[in-house]
Amino acid sequence: MRSAKQANSKAPSACILAVVDKPTGHMEQVTLTDDQAWALAQLCKRICFTDCRSNAVSNDEAYQMIDATSLVGRVLAEAGYAPR
Repeated sequence: MRSAKQANSKAPSACILAVVDKPTGHMEQVTLTDDQAWALAQLCKRICFTDCRSNAVSNDEAYQMIDATSLVGRVLAEAGYAPR
């Protein structure tokens, strides 16, 4: 759950994430509630290599997971979801 300071921030009440399939150009969007966006931002902040490695088939895949969660975390932070 967010702290009182985060709850009073000017973050949006919903967050839309979009993913584009490069070969087809088809875009999928998902709308997250404010709480879901904060929870995802927390996950992106807290996840570590060990977490990813335990779910990956190789070190390379684990590093790709870390890179992807870092990128999503940066995008969420730019949208106002930046946990401390």
